[in-house]
Amino acid sequence: MPEIKNTFTQGKMNKDLDERIVPKGEYKNAVNIQVSTSEDSDVGAAQNILGNTKIGSFLGGSWESVGSIADEKNDVLYSFIANAGGNPNAIVQYAKDGTETLVLVDVNGDILNFEQTEIITGINIIDEFLLWTDGNNEPKKINIQRCIQGNDYNLNNSFFLPTRLIVNETEVFDKEISLTTTSSGTNSDTIELLDTSALKIGDQIISLENSSGGTWFFLTSSGGGPQLRYITAINGNTVTLSDVIFPNGNWGSGSEVVFNSFVDVAEEHITVIKKNPLEPLTFKITPAELTDKDPLFEEIFPRFSYRYKYEDGEYSGFAPFTDVVFNSEYSKDQNGQEEYDQNTAYDTKEPYNAGMRNMIKSIELNDFVSPYIPKDVVQIDILYKQENSNVIYLLQPIRDIDSHWVTDGSNVSSFYKGSYEVKSENIYSAIEAKQLLRPWDNVPKSALAQEVTGNRVVYGNYKQSYDIGSIQPIVNSGYELRFNGFKNESYYTVGNNLLTNSGFDNGDATWTSDTNITYNNGTVPPGGIGLNVSPYMDFNVTTNTSETLYQTADNFWEGLGTVYRISFDITNYISGDFEVRLTNGAAGVAPSGDFILFKVDPSADSSPNRTWEFAKTMVVGSNYALSSNGRFSIKTLANGFVGRIDNITVKKQEVDFSIKTFANGGFPSVKSQRNYQLGIVYGDKYGRETPVFTSSESSIVIPWEDTSSITPITSTDLPLASFSLQLKADISTSHPNWASYYKFFVKETSGEYYNLVMDAMYNPTKEDIEKESHVWISFASSDRNKVSEDDYIILKKKVDPNNSIISLQITEENKYRILDVKNEAPDAIKYKYVNMGDVINTGSTGSGLLNNTYSNGGLFFDSDFRPLSENNNKILHINKLVWHENGGGRLVDGNDEPGGEQEPVDNLYFSFIKSNPNNIGDNQSSRKKYKVVSVEVGGSLSDPYYIVKLSEPITVSDNNLIKAVPTDDTNLNLHGDITVRFERKLIKDLEAFSGRFFVKILSNNLIKEQLEVNETSLLDVLINYQVEATAESFFHTDTITNTFDIDGGLINNNGPNSVPGTNNVSLVTGGSTGLTTTESEWGLLKTKMDTLGSRFFIDQMHMVAVQTGVYARHATYSWLGGNANNIGDVYNNDLADDPGAGWEVEKFGSNSAKYGAMRWPTNNEIKPQNPTSPNGSYGDNLINGLEGVVTTNSMHVNTDYDIGLRRWRDINWNKNNTNQNLATTYGTSVNTGKHFIHISFLAPGQKLHDGQFAASNSGLDCEWGGNQSTNQTYSIYNNMQGVFGGGVFTGGNNTSNSDANTVAMEILKDHDENSSTPLTICGYGQIDGVGVGGGALTKHETQWDLPQADQDFVNNLKVGRMFRFLGDTNKTIYTIKKSNYNNPKKVYNHTPWRKMWKTDLATGNLVGMGNSVEEATIAWSDTVDGGFNDGSNVDALKQKLEDFGNPNNRRLVYILQLDKNPTDSSVNGNYNPVDGSNIDSITADNIEFIKEDFELNSGEISENPAIWETEPKDNVDLDIYYEAGQAYPTELSIDNVELFAPIGSKVVFDDLPDSIVTENTTPVVAQWGLSEDLNVLSAIAANSDLYCVITSGINAVDNQGNVVNFESKSIKFLRDNGGYTTAKIVNAGGDIYPGVTHVFFKLDGISDKVGLSWYNCFSFGNGIESNRIRDDFNAMIITNGVKASTTSDSVYKEEHRKNGLIYSGIYNSSNGVNDLNQFIMAEKITKDLNPTYGSIQKLFSRRISLIAFCEDRVVSITANKNALYNADGNPQLISSNAVLGDANAFVGEFGISQNPESFAKESYRAYFTDRQRGAVLRLSMDGLTPISDAGMSDWFKDEFKDEGHLNVIGSYDNYKKDYNLTFDRGSKSYGEQKNTEALSQTISFSETVKGWTSFKSFIQESGVSMSGDYYTFYEGKCYKHNSNETRNYFYDGKNNIDSSVTFLFNESPTSIKNFNTLNYDGDGTTVWNEANEKYDFTGWQCDSIVTDSGLASQQNGTINEFIKKEGKWFNYIKGDINADLDTQAFNFQGIGVANEIIYSV
Repeated sequence: MPEIKNTFTQGKMNKDLDERIVPKGEYKNAVNIQVSTSEDSDVGAAQNILGNTKIGSFLGGSWESVGSIADEKNDVLYSFIANAGGNPNAIVQYAKDGTETLVLVDVNGDILNFEQTEIITGINIIDEFLLWTDGNNEPKKINIQRCIQGNDYNLNNSFFLPTRLIVNETEVFDKEISLTTTSSGTNSDTIELLDTSALKIGDQIISLENSSGGTWFFLTSSGGGPQLRYITAINGNTVTLSDVIFPNGNWGSGSEVVFNSFVDVAEEHITVIKKNPLEPLTFKITPAELTDKDPLFEEIFPRFSYRYKYEDGEYSGFAPFTDVVFNSEYSKDQNGQEEYDQNTAYDTKEPYNAGMRNMIKSIELNDFVSPYIPKDVVQIDILYKQENSNVIYLLQPIRDIDSHWVTDGSNVSSFYKGSYEVKSENIYSAIEAKQLLRPWDNVPKSALAQEVTGNRVVYGNYKQSYDIGSIQPIVNSGYELRFNGFKNESYYTVGNNLLTNSGFDNGDATWTSDTNITYNNGTVPPGGIGLNVSPYMDFNVTTNTSETLYQTADNFWEGLGTVYRISFDITNYISGDFEVRLTNGAAGVAPSGDFILFKVDPSADSSPNRTWEFAKTMVVGSNYALSSNGRFSIKTLANGFVGRIDNITVKKQEVDFSIKTFANGGFPSVKSQRNYQLGIVYGDKYGRETPVFTSSESSIVIPWEDTSSITPITSTDLPLASFSLQLKADISTSHPNWASYYKFFVKETSGEYYNLVMDAMYNPTKEDIEKESHVWISFASSDRNKVSEDDYIILKKKVDPNNSIISLQITEENKYRILDVKNEAPDAIKYKYVNMGDVINTGSTGSGLLNNTYSNGGLFFDSDFRPLSENNNKILHINKLVWHENGGGRLVDGNDEPGGEQEPVDNLYFSFIKSNPNNIGDNQSSRKKYKVVSVEVGGSLSDPYYIVKLSEPITVSDNNLIKAVPTDDTNLNLHGDITVRFERKLIKDLEAFSGRFFVKILSNNLIKEQLEVNETSLLDVLINYQVEATAESFFHTDTITNTFDIDGGLINNNGPNSVPGTNNVSLVTGGSTGLTTTESEWGLLKTKMDTLGSRFFIDQMHMVAVQTGVYARHATYSWLGGNANNIGDVYNNDLADDPGAGWEVEKFGSNSAKYGAMRWPTNNEIKPQNPTSPNGSYGDNLINGLEGVVTTNSMHVNTDYDIGLRRWRDINWNKNNTNQNLATTYGTSVNTGKHFIHISFLAPGQKLHDGQFAASNSGLDCEWGGNQSTNQTYSIYNNMQGVFGGGVFTGGNNTSNSDANTVAMEILKDHDENSSTPLTICGYGQIDGVGVGGGALTKHETQWDLPQADQDFVNNLKVGRMFRFLGDTNKTIYTIKKSNYNNPKKVYNHTPWRKMWKTDLATGNLVGMGNSVEEATIAWSDTVDGGFNDGSNVDALKQKLEDFGNPNNRRLVYILQLDKNPTDSSVNGNYNPVDGSNIDSITADNIEFIKEDFELNSGEISENPAIWETEPKDNVDLDIYYEAGQAYPTELSIDNVELFAPIGSKVVFDDLPDSIVTENTTPVVAQWGLSEDLNVLSAIAANSDLYCVITSGINAVDNQGNVVNFESKSIKFLRDNGGYTTAKIVNAGGDIYPGVTHVFFKLDGISDKVGLSWYNCFSFGNGIESNRIRDDFNAMIITNGVKASTTSDSVYKEEHRKNGLIYSGIYNSSNGVNDLNQFIMAEKITKDLNPTYGSIQKLFSRRISLIAFCEDRVVSITANKNALYNADGNPQLISSNAVLGDANAFVGEFGISQNPESFAKESYRAYFTDRQRGAVLRLSMDGLTPISDAGMSDWFKDEFKDEGHLNVIGSYDNYKKDYNLTFDRGSKSYGEQKNTEALSQTISFSETVKGWTSFKSFIQESGVSMSGDYYTFYEGKCYKHNSNETRNYFYDGKNNIDSSVTFLFNESPTSIKNFNTLNYDGDGTTVWNEANEKYDFTGWQCDSIVTDSGLASQQNGTINEFIKKEGKWFNYIKGDINADLDTQAFNFQGIGVANEIIYSV
């Protein structure tokens, strides 16, 4: 019988071909079969397949695996499983040995965020890291082993216990939670607690302290006691634990239960992106002292930052950098004395700004461990950068186990920790430069594709950026004054011996001075055993002085906000630990309401025996309700304590804010005269940031001065450079909902600027004085490179060291263009004009000093020789006497008498000035200086004049200026307001120009964009005055009387009649007569002035005589009003010695060469003229005092004694009465109306006589004596000490040489009568007596000398010098026109030598005043008896002699003519020095002698120079913004409050009265908390409201008694750096704790008004703004910042970069580099593929390429290489730095559509589907192959059209070499009939047969191969395939489908065949029972045979079972019953089809 044989040689299905042409060996369909073939064999075997076996037993419920990956290196695989309800999610590890391990459990589903419908296709493993991305969530990465360890506590492998975070190989402890039970319990695993809000699943119970006694501890995980128990469920206040509390145990209500809460893994711990720190370090500077030789960063602007290092080795980006760390305080020595100050910081000798040296001793960097620091941070790197470099240095890595990590930060109350002190400039290492380009990491928000190539992770088809909304952010910006408060924190010990050892007591614990503290008598209990007692020790607070417990806030307990520092010594430590608590209850009683301050565990410390110190801030909490018995206590814990504790001290903190001023140094500021643009940047919770958003509202212009926007600047209109400014911002738009924080960025694009120290200014030495002139200013050569021609410079600071801070800045805005720059001194300034004298005209135009005749004192007395253009001879006649009387210098060299030989002074020039008579307005100078060619002296000795010849005539323009009537040619008078001047032109000392360069600028106006309204002269701007000498001066005045009573006041006095009402002379002296006349009064005045520090005064005081000669006898009258009436006998002998001595020497006989006898006149009295003037009254010609300030009249200048009675004489006048010797102190008779001031110095020299006299037993001898002899030792003239030349006093008529009534007050020198040597008066004698003062000659010669310091002041009282009064706010300047400074009047105050006279107003007679030495001497001589015994008046004489020689009897009077009247309110600026309102006898003012600094053309250099600033050149307008400080939260929560306002911030209420803050208090933030934690009053708080707690100092009522309403008021939080944040108050409430009031404020979110700490310069309060070290050229400057950003040209919105690739930094495990989180935008980390390829769906790394599977194409991208193409178009690979190189699409228009889940790989092969094109493809080395074309093309095309597919899941069975492709229709069941039921299918492609072998009934969720084995996942569980001998058994029997195959018998298709039998080679058959049921499944059965019979219908047949026959299984075909068929024949035509053969197991 013929046989048709069909074998499975090709072993694959073919659904494409017509049934008639299907190749032999292929079959039409197969299910669950595999075909085995032999090479070169035509035999193929179809087999059913082995089942799979489940691995592990964790999972139950409805799970699904959404992704998997195999780690073949470690023989493990990982499955990502999602629960149907969205939580929990998990990652599970499966090992080859079948071990199942929890990797990560996400209980709430908010960490992994797996979705069952979203398959994760981007999964990679790098070493111990598992990375994945799902296209919807953050790309993630976990450390596998750390996650596994985080589940160790999860003993039951529960999916409802979270994975704990593991850091440093241990669980991260979060906090200890102590709660109270509300009910009792017994042997239960549930506990009822008072409040469970603080607990979470997984928290671990530690102990239960039974209210009924005893404590249970749960410390071990196995053995030795109770095992660990943790919370598995929380339902309300009921907590369920993993086990019962304690077997057979019970507990009562009120028991204390302690839980340990650990940190669970959170999303932030597993994201690829890592959080960056958001706020800069805070820092404290310890200033360097002058003795510190090497200050830190002296010439550096350092900035500091920090970064995190995470447990897996990733580094975060940098925190915001600090502002530059710069010590702006002036450096001080160890005594606190400043080296320099605001006025001396600039030094012209070495021109640098000493205020810009960084004088730092150390820097304390704080607060780098924030309360928000990610818990997996294990290291913080302290970073350092200096401003001139982009290199970032690692200063110090700080591990989480280092002490720096846990040290208190800047505020011990804050939750911020971390402190590191920088003491040197040593650095650790440099950070790679690219880190500076990494402000944040651009890790995609989500990405669909992920792959690892080149040790980098690459993401494709990713999303970045955010939608900002339709409204762009708007920031309203401005500037304001900076808060320059500095927080000072100090600690002080609480009382004395407050803590005493005696306070310890109770029970098992003991405390004495010599024993240890032990627990349970020294025994340590084993862990886990319940204790019946809680041992503790108390130490009470012993009240001491005012330290009384709980009474006031000043006492020991201050409660809220108080910081306690508790320290103690531990010695002899053995074991154990303890807690320090605040405790309620009396000593000896078990404590209640304890509040744990801190725990002390010495066992964990390597050095337990040491001093321990802890700080604790008192915050609000329920444990604060302490009773009056509250105290500190020590409580031991479970391990007890064995050791010794000593020296316990408690300190508490004081905090205050102090405001520093510019006197302390410079302040950070924002540079004025600049434009700023502020921008805002938003960041998400992981630190991704937007570009900068800015607008016109964000533009800030800081002008020269403010006139509107700032208070208090508005009130002063002062230049802003003299203030410390800051930028402020107010965000007026809503924040994006995705933003977690925002930052401000600032742009300022001006170029560099410099400050220059001007050491001198020079007027050009030009003879043509042009109005449009210029000046030269000089600077140090070291600053040469700072300026160039055509630059502009701005004058910023004046030269005035004594002005106030603000007045030092130039107030007028100015700008000057540099016209020229010279490195050497230009010729125009090498010369100077030295003033030879000025003469100012007086009187009206046409008369006065210049125009008068010679006899009337005219200067240009001859009208034909005046300086007019009519004078063609160019000759001037100048009155020589008038010229010199007015201070003019010699105009000739040589003999200056008429007829003498003279030469003119070299280089003499003549000019003149026309001034306003009231000194108001501009002066006009002659246009030229006229050179003098010759000078002669003409006239006579009595009437000399200068004849001066000029080089050229006076010009017409100058003539019009000087002439009285320019238009009248006949009028040759000079104008009344003319001052004429002679000057000498001299070459300067060129050494003065050494080391300088010179800049030429215009001097006539201030240039402000050619502003013409301000014509302020540069000289007016620059002229500031250098104080050369200063002295305090008082104003002393006696009373002026209008009578002529010389005892009743000052008579004939024109001085100001305004005696100060209070601080007058009488107040000092106690005088009551109106005159200061006695030695006692003047002595008191001197003593007071010495106490006050000065003896200078404006003099309007009584005087008794004037020293007119050398000796005492010359102390007499010296004014014209005392013209002699009787001067004694007048001797005609020309050889008479000194008539004033009262004697003369007579020649002997005819020997004219010899001198002999002396004689004296019979009348030796000196009297004034007849006291009655011809037309006056008695005494009207006398004077008795000075005039303080006076304007002269005829009384001062007239030559008639009865008119010019105040005219001084040059010498003593009593030699004869004809030569008056009149002085011109006040000028000549025509010089009235001049202004004079009298300034005196009281008590010059030493005391001339000490009151001691050598006397014999017979008394003092009044014998005058001849030659000095021993018997004359006791004569009075031998006892004069320092009083020289007293002359002879005679008491009556005496014509002989007798001694009667004649007293010699001096002696003669020894002489020989025959000698030709004249007899001379010695004037003094040698004193030998014991006790008699020595050094008489020195005393005499120095009696009028001043102390040197005072003499220095007097040396400035010269003509031309200027002075002002310091107290004069208008700084009126007075110029001295005439001075007697080198010959002051020597005035006697109370005791004259000669007898002085006064008028008896009753009789008109002259009577003695009774106050002279002469009168006392005569009175004594009249009482001396014959034995020369002393009489009764000797003591009076002695006292008078002593009084006369007392320094308080003398004063020097300096008479100064001034250019203006100090008493005239129109010129004195309302400062009158002599009206008693400004200066008096107690209140002095400084007289400052000054000079104009711009006159420094003599080479002098100011020590406090003017400062110029260069105008910067604009940089190219780069749109670069710089980070301006910290991040600010967009919403306020308990998690970010200290980012918003750190604890310790100062609190200010801007819109509330100041009175709400208690005086001398500083409210600060003490605590943040939720209402339930703070016990806020329920009346104002709801649950979980966030409150800010402010310390004491807030008043409930204002100073008017009104209750303060805080609602809606603004509250400002000020930081130390000047920055601030603000918020609005919702409500406020208070609460009272022991001794302190605090206030709760609920805030209405965050107000977006922010003050920025950012600054770019330092302001010094005087106009100087500096941003440069030392202000040196090219020195380091303060930049705008470190981290940069920019704006975006396009609309900012979320980007879905479907065609984009982005890659990370490198990972290298060998050197510990893990940069997988670093996505640095500044680097080329992206690559975009051709968008026509469609979106990237899958990435695959193959050899040197990265394969991108896009929707429409497959692209090969070279990795770390580029392709170089040859001429023939073939590529050659070359090495490249590009991580991703050229991209080339594979040949073939195929992609992966949107089914990346179809991807599977095997070695270099990859399999995937292209749904859009209905194809399945293989990518191999030969390119793309559509494997769907292997007989299945049509089927796949049809299948892919089915929209019911949810996913097309591919996996590769490495064991079978099959690519398994599952069409997931949402059903877990297999089925082919997709039209009837949504059943899923799996189909396999075999590389062995190169075709699709079979459908499979297992429906995989995902699948992987590992180590040759194949695994798939079903309902989340893992199944290993080919491992179950039960065939076709999948997923625990849930997908069991019989194997089947449909094959064709198509040989000879045209032949008609009859099929009778069917046989096969194979295994077994299926056996049926009598009930027609299969009961043996060991073989195949044929369900149907279908033939194409050619009839209307096909014929069908079956074979239920086969019989083995001849080695084969055989049976007959049985036809099916069919009415249309001949079942007996069962024949057919055409192709017969055997449809199915089924093998069932």
